[in-house]
Amino acid sequence: MTYFEKRTSTGGKTTWRVRYRYTDGTWGLESGFPTKKAAERWNEEDEAAMLNDADGDAPPA
Repeated sequence: MTYFEKRTSTGGKTTWRVRYRYTDGTWGLESGFPTKKAAERWNEEDEAAMLNDADGDAPPA
């Protein structure tokens, strides 16, 4: 499960963060994205990387 949070600082700057659930049920987050689209793009890339690792299809490091 993943969701996106809009954050606004006291100075009026808006950023986005991604909250996601690990397989063990705990929550993780990445923050500091300038737009929701950037946060969504990061999430898509991260999910693809996790799926590749789980399938054993990840390229060698």
